[in-house]
Formats: sequence, structure tokens, C-alpha cells
Amino acid sequence: MKSWFGQLIKGRSLLFITIALLLAYAGTIYSRDSVKRYEARKALAQRLYPELGQSPAPQEGTSNHPYLPELRSINPKRPVGRPPDLPTAAQYLQGDRTDSRTQGTLYFHQQGREQPEEVIPILRSLLQAKRGEVRAAALIALGWIKNPSVIPDVIYLAGDTQSWVRETVAESLGLLGGGEQVVSSLGSLARDADPSVRSVAAQSLGLNEDPRGIGILNSLLNDSDETVRVQAARALRDIWTPRTPLDAKKEPKPPSVDPALKELSFQALLDHLKTDSSPEVRRYAAEALGGVGDPSALSVLQEKLLDEKEDEFVHYSAALAIGRLGAGSKEAELALRKAQSTSTSAILNRGLFQALRRLKLTPLPKPK
Repeated sequence: MKSWFGQLIKGRSLLFITIALLLAYAGTIYSRDSVKRYEARKALAQRLYPELGQSPAPQEGTSNHPYLPELRSINPKRPVGRPPDLPTAAQYLQGDRTDSRTQGTLYFHQQGREQPEEVIPILRSLLQAKRGEVRAAALIALGWIKNPSVIPDVIYLAGDTQSWVRETVAESLGLLGGGEQVVSSLGSLARDADPSVRSVAAQSLGLNEDPRGIGILNSLLNDSDETVRVQAARALRDIWTPRTPLDAKKEPKPPSVDPALKELSFQALLDHLKTDSSPEVRRYAAEALGGVGDPSALSVLQEKLLDEKEDEFVHYSAALAIGRLGAGSKEAELALRKAQSTSTSAILNRGLFQALRRLKLTPLPKPK
């Protein structure tokens, strides 16, 4: 009897162990698939909307912003803590540890708008620090405060000997906003010998959405460095097609630009849509052309939309631009319909849906 009972218990134990192992294995597979799906969605979002993506955590001593890493890169096992006051925050900002400088910079950012008369003089003095990391951290804090009175102090460091500090100057000017003085300084930085500086200068011109930067960006479209050209095309997209605020009932109007400059920008964007080797440049050029508003770009946009060898994100942007320019054009409608009848791309389908709806044409059911 005992022997039989023991065998029964042993058999059930083996069954439970087997079931547990199978469940654990299934959970591992599900978790792995979930991670893959998450990474795929993240990669898609970063390609479609790179401005919403996360950049890699900067490394100390490189030109990729060594002054301020992403907060998630701070080591939780070695916490720095929140500075209790401005003098301590200044000590943090001058520290050897990157996470210490981060906490100091964030504290100045938080206090800067409430106590500008106390915070700004401290940051101005830190701009004279011998260490580039300290100067750069102070630059970012000043940019976050967004007080126009500090613009001359930021511009003063545009001639810094360290390229990544000049890069930070360009980023800080982008945070501080537009204006003739800012655009002029960004124009000088756009001619810097370091492509990283030129790239951030282009990015800041787009962030400010100041049409006075269009001529500078037109020139950067011909830069030998692909990253610079991408940022220039993206900035032109941002200027020519300003983003609609979430609470706005109407789209913002395109910028008022001198006709001669507008024509130069149109030709530059059209040329790069046709011939640039970078699909990202072609993508942003297509969207920018939709904002320029010249219907003579339709033929090239339609050609790009129906080109099977073209990148799918260029297809997407071409569809959006056709939606802006194709009102009353039967050829534009036919191109959109043809693309919709053959498309297997979820990205392109979304662009086509938006374009047809903008033209007040009946699209197929909205893709999920």
C-alpha cells in the first residue's frame, strides 16, 4: 500500500515538475517574442518619427554630449542625490562624475525660471571653467532656462577650442529660440570644420523654425557628410511644414519667405529628392516640398511614390506631400489610388490614407 502511494506521489510530482518546466519554457518564448515585437515597434517609430526616439547614452570623453547623459544611464548603485541649494549644485556641476554634473544641471534648470537673478550669474561664471564638461553643462542649463539675456554669453563660446563644446553651443541656441542674432551664430556654426557641430546647428535651426535659417539650410543640403544633409533636410521640413499644436483647430500657416529664397529652397529640395544618395534626405525633402506649396513638384513626387525600388519612408513622405499639393489634380489622385491598390506596407498605407483624406477623397478603410 505504502509503495503504491509513494509511486503515486512520485508520479504526480514528476507531472507537476514537467508542467512547470513547460510553462517556464512557454513564458521564456513569449517574453522573447514580446521583446522582439517591442524592438520592432521602437525601430519603426524611430525611423518614422526620429524626433520621438531615444538616442544612445553618451560616453564620457566623446563628442556625443559627454556633459549630460540620459537619466537612465545614471548608476543607481552610486546615487548622487538632489543638491539642496545653488552652491552645492554648482559643486555638483563641476564634479568629476557625469551623473553628478547631470544632477547639478537639472537643479539649475529647475531653479532657473524661479530664481533667474540668482541662477544666471552662477552659470555665467561656470562658462569660464577650465574643463570643457563644466562649460558644456552650464551651456545646457542656460538653454533650458530660456532667458534671452544669456544669448550673448552662449554665443561667446561659439569659438571654443573643443568641438563638442561648440556643438553644445549650437544645441543651447536651439533651446533659447529664434532671432536674428541666434540665426547668425548658428550660420557660423554651420560652417564649422567638425560635421557634428554642423549637424547640431542644422537641427537647432529647424527647432527654432525661423525662416531666416532657410538659406543656411539650403547650403547644408550639399554638405559632404550625410548626417549633416539629413539634419538640414529635416530642419527644412520643420520650417516649411510647422507642426500643428495638439489643441489647435487649424494648421499653422507656412512661413512668409522672400519669393527668390523660396524658389532657391524649392529647387534645392527637388534636386535632392531626385538624386541624394540618402533615403532620409529624400524623405524629408519630399515632406518639405509639400510645405513649400509649389504644385510643379507633383510629377517628381508621384514618380517617387510609384517607384518600387524607392525606400518605403520616401513613399510615405511623397504621399503626404501629394496630399498637400494635389488638390484638383486628377493625376495626383490616380497616383495615390494606384499606390493604394498595390501597397503591402503599413507605413505607406497610413500616408496614403492621410493624403486622400486631406484631398477630401474617399480612402479605403484606415489601416490598423
